[in-house]
Amino acid sequence: MKVAGLLLKVQVKFSKVMSSFTKNISVKNLKIWLVVFCLFSGGYSIYLIAGAIFRPKEEPALTIEGIEVPKYFDQDSDLQTGKYTAPGSYEDLQNFRRYMDSLQQVKLDSILKMKLGSIDSVVKN
Repeated sequence: MKVAGLLLKVQVKFSKVMSSFTKNISVKNLKIWLVVFCLFSGGYSIYLIAGAIFRPKEEPALTIEGIEVPKYFDQDSDLQTGKYTAPGSYEDLQNFRRYMDSLQQVKLDSILKMKLGSIDSVVKN
């Protein structure tokens, strides 16, 4: 409630200051200044929107710089898998592959659909 009360006090003070500025100006002049302000701010908004839409063609809106390719990426294949298996884990994976091969084809297919590329992408170092 303290923040709301503070905001109300600021609003009341601002309205009193603005009233004191405009109390000696006629209603006709206030309307003229309102129209001038609206035309100026609307015109400036239209200028900014038109500038964004009708940008000159030689000035690109976005520049693309070179892409750094990681050194472990091979252009012929997806990744070089030689350094991604821990020592001893290749044998564990081969045992798991033999176990998966011993399963019925329906179970194997359902497991491989859930874990795409997990078994068939292992290559010995």
